Amino acid sequence: MNLRSRFGYLILALKQYPFDKEIKERIEEIEVPWKLTDPNTGIKSNKVMTPKALSDIIKKESDPELHRLELLKEAISMVKNSTPEKEWAAIKDVYIDGTLTVEGASIKYLHCSKSLAYKGVIEPFFSNLEKKIYELSVNTKININLEKS
Repeated sequence: MNLRSRFGYLILALKQYPFDKEIKERIEEIEVPWKLTDPNTGIKSNKVMTPKALSDIIKKESDPELHRLELLKEAISMVKNSTPEKEWAAIKDVYIDGTLTVEGASIKYLHCSKSLAYKGVIEPFFSNLEKKIYELSVNTKININLEKS
């Protein structure tokens, strides 16, 4: 199976990493949503209102897009930190910066062939990233740590 078809969503996530801009924009969308002007804005009602700060916290905690971005950021950070420096440099140049091909990165950083780079570095990196995303997702849903079991 082609690497880009199997891990395409992770490659796109790597290009956006560390997601600071996306997370900031999503928080702004939650805190200041765009609304059509309501002609009844001056009319008072008996409806009990949730304080805005509490409402924003609830919206942030339950927002699936914000959760997805934070999950990807944490997973990529963890896998990046556990990846050897030269391997990360090769992956960064190929998939984040786009300055090298896999063959160029394998020669420059890994001192091996293109096929060995795919089998020994790139596929394991994306597999580990996929596994880490799954583990973090499960941990947040059922609040356990899979590494200790």
